[in-house]
Amino acid sequence: MKEYNLKLDKIGLLLFLVLMVPTFFWAAIPAKVDILRVESKTPQLDILASVFQVALVIILCSFRRKEIETNKLTKTMNYSTVICCTVYYIGWIFYYMSFTNFIVIMVLTLFPSFAFLSYQIAKQNWLAILPTILFTILHFIHGIVNFM
Repeated sequence: MKEYNLKLDKIGLLLFLVLMVPTFFWAAIPAKVDILRVESKTPQLDILASVFQVALVIILCSFRRKEIETNKLTKTMNYSTVICCTVYYIGWIFYYMSFTNFIVIMVLTLFPSFAFLSYQIAKQNWLAILPTILFTILHFIHGIVNFM
């Protein structure tokens, strides 16, 4: 913990908000074919996933490494974060065009987590990795059980 400062990571918060915009849009304006608005078959799993999601966001936005080693991996992960966000938005476009196949659902399920993981690796925020991986696994299981 001594490698970290308790300090707002503005870019981490921005990343979270960027990834939440489509969800806010979806909550306000349903898609024509909206398979995501069903009662979950995994309510306990969803609660646990939400706990890990809250933990990952708090850690992502609150803890910053004092020193970040800049290397090829950190630069690549910065690009990966942007690519994952872009793919996620493209997934939502396809969802609103009534494409609700396995690929689209998996893009909507996994790419936000991939964006978070890429950002955490780029910023070397190892504290946030475990809750993010646990959230990703639970969110993946939710997507498979509820929509496949």
